[in-house]
Amino acid sequence: MKRALSVTAMLALIAPVTTGAQVVKLAAGVQVEMADGSPLEVGEVGHAAPVYHDYDGDGVPDLVVGEFEDGACRIFHNYGTATRPVFRDFEFFHAGGKKATVPPD
Repeated sequence: MKRALSVTAMLALIAPVTTGAQVVKLAAGVQVEMADGSPLEVGEVGHAAPVYHDYDGDGVPDLVVGEFEDGACRIFHNYGTATRPVFRDFEFFHAGGKKATVPPD
């Protein structure tokens, strides 16, 4: 079964977080959706590491999601804006013409 990405949901479960003497309050979780309204899928294992970054240099941040299962990295291109993203598809990060992975230890 595939898992839907909730960008900050897991972090919100442990909020507030204490870092030394400082308490950090995390935002509530947000369900990320594809353009068709379906949840954004990140693979079989639900451990994901999302980063909102302009991967393709078009001036609009994309969603880059590292996967725990095989260490792959999915790039969800943003066809919308920074504040109203639209995700239609993804591609895996490639290096040297092959799908790049960073396997867990």
